[in-house]
Amino acid sequence: MKVLVNLLLILLFPICLQSQALNRFQWKNRVLILFTPEPDNPVFQQQFAELKTVVDEMVDRQLITIFVEPSGNFENTTLFVDEAEAAQYYDLYSPKPYQFEMILVGLDGNVKLRATNSVTPAKAIFELIDSMPMRQKQLRKRYGNTGNSNTTNGKDAVRYREW
Repeated sequence: MKVLVNLLLILLFPICLQSQALNRFQWKNRVLILFTPEPDNPVFQQQFAELKTVVDEMVDRQLITIFVEPSGNFENTTLFVDEAEAAQYYDLYSPKPYQFEMILVGLDGNVKLRATNSVTPAKAIFELIDSMPMRQKQLRKRYGNTGNSNTTNGKDAVRYREW
C-alpha cells in the first residue's frame, strides 16, 4: 500500500508543477512568454528592447513577461526562470527548439498568439489584447468609473523577472 501511494505521488507531482506554472497567473495577468535559445539571440534582444519601451502600457493591460532559456544557466541574472521552471514552460507550450518564440497567454490561460523568429511590435500585441472580450469589459468598466480599475501592483504586473 505504501509503495502504491508513493508511486501515485511521484506520478502526480509533475502534473501539480505544471498546473502551478499556469494557475498563479490565471484570471490575474496576461502573460507574455519569451522562449530563447540563448540570452544574446538577436530576435530576443530586439523583442526585449521593444517591450522595455512600453512598460506603462503593459501595466495597464495586466501583462507580465516571463523569459525562458532551456538550460536555466542564466537564472542568476534574475531575468530568466530556473531550469526546473523552464522545463515546465517547454512542456506546456512546446516551443520550437533552438528558436526564439513568443507566446501570449490570456487571462483565461489560453494561448492567444504565437510568433516564431520574428519581433512582434508592441502595438500589435496591444491591439490583440484590446480586442479581447475581457479587456473590452475592463475598458468599459474603467470609463464608467472615475477611479483606476487596474487592480494589480504595477511593478508585479510589468514583469515576472526583474529587467
